[in-house]
Amino acid sequence: MLTTLDLSCNRINSQGFLRICQAVEGNEDIRVLKLGQNPINEETAMAALELFKNMGVLRLEVLDLSENLYGKRFEQKLAELHEVHPDFMCRHGYTDSYGKRRLKRYSVVEDAMDAMRQYCQEHNINIVELFSRFDADGSMSVTHEEFKLGLKEAKMPLTDYQVEELIKALDQDGDGEIDFR
Repeated sequence: MLTTLDLSCNRINSQGFLRICQAVEGNEDIRVLKLGQNPINEETAMAALELFKNMGVLRLEVLDLSENLYGKRFEQKLAELHEVHPDFMCRHGYTDSYGKRRLKRYSVVEDAMDAMRQYCQEHNINIVELFSRFDADGSMSVTHEEFKLGLKEAKMPLTDYQVEELIKALDQDGDGEIDFR
């Protein structure tokens, strides 16, 4: 009997992914379904989790969606599924070690902070000195606009999305300024 089905990296789209997930309901043997490295968007992955949640008996133990990045809504849907099927496991996110398949969650903020740390190392400065360069009035805080402009002038390799998420994380009190005292 077939207990593991590996369809990783096969260009399976969202529609094909959902059809495979629907077929799991009638299958009593498959325990591991590997569909990583396929273009499966978050909405479709969440729909599959909802489908699994509503199954009376879920024999599938592992759904591997490695190399697909999903956000908080997906995590919430996965938590709902665990309430009904606590032994089910869904792997997703980047793998951090080829061959070992240890999974690492991707954080936009951590990635952006790593880019800033690397920039500071390359320019032999610390993070406070970097922020001081952005601080036009010497107030030990920078507005969101000063921060964006400073990153742009420094030619920091960050996307607009990374910058926005970084601002949300750094402006903890939500006053419109990033305090770096």
